[in-house]
Formats: sequence, structure tokens, C-alpha cells
Amino acid sequence: MKAPAHLYTKVPTADLEEDRPALPDEVALGVSYDDIDDYLEGKSIDEQAAETIENWYVKSQHKRHLPVTVFDTFWKA
Repeated sequence: MKAPAHLYTKVPTADLEEDRPALPDEVALGVSYDDIDDYLEGKSIDEQAAETIENWYVKSQHKRHLPVTVFDTFWKA
């Protein structure tokens, strides 16, 4: 596509940390994208990296639920 190299070789940053702008994603998440890819592909990775990925999954579980509506009854005991 002839895009300038600085666009596709720069370190990914999503500014996940408000008090540390431009912090690389891999540093903020504590795991590399290669480890994430290998984990999702079912390849073996370092146990600490797998634990980090699984902890992020658990901590972000609330983001995978639909919003609560007035028609929900799960809260009634």
C-alpha cells in the first residue's frame, strides 16, 4: 500500500494509563502481543503470561454483558 514505515512500525499505544501517556500497550498489559496470539492459537506460552491474560479476561468480564434493562429479573431473589 506504500504507507510510510513510521505508521506500521511504531509501538502500539492506546493510552490505557491516564497518568502515563504513550506507555506501550505491552507494558501496560504486562504481556506481549506474541504471547496473546500464541495463547489464542492454543500454543504453549509462559505460565506467567497465561495467568496475566486470564486475569485480564476475568477483570474485563463486565464489558462482555449486555446492559441491564427494566425487564431483567435476575436481581429478584
